[in-house]
Amino acid sequence: MDDQAMNQYKIDAINTLSDDQLGLMLFEAALRHARQCQEAIREQNWTLTVQHGRFVQDVMANLADAINKDNPASDVMRQLYLYCWRQSIRAQMEHHVEDLDPVINVLANFIQGLKGHVAQQAAMAPVPTESINFAG
Repeated sequence: MDDQAMNQYKIDAINTLSDDQLGLMLFEAALRHARQCQEAIREQNWTLTVQHGRFVQDVMANLADAINKDNPASDVMRQLYLYCWRQSIRAQMEHHVEDLDPVINVLANFIQGLKGHVAQQAAMAPVPTESINFAG
């Protein structure tokens, strides 16, 4: 398969995912980048530290901005996303690996919950269910 066909296959695969599956991909990517940021800090590779840290910061900032303010949990979720955003900045700027530990824990918990929800959805198919609203 050539590169163009492979890229189209990936695009098609992503376009057919549910919102929950897309959310899961986003959280898994953020978790992967948080761990890679920790590794880059340990290796004192500041270019990779910034690259991976910025990805985590962008995800958290965008989640905080996308909050549905009508949801009763919106303030709590926004504060959690902003906490993770601040922690990832602190880790990147101060070169403290441990500052990313709570971010990794939050992301891992989101992933675990979302995987459970996706699995439950699949088991109940074709009964339509609502997706989880991580925007609060």
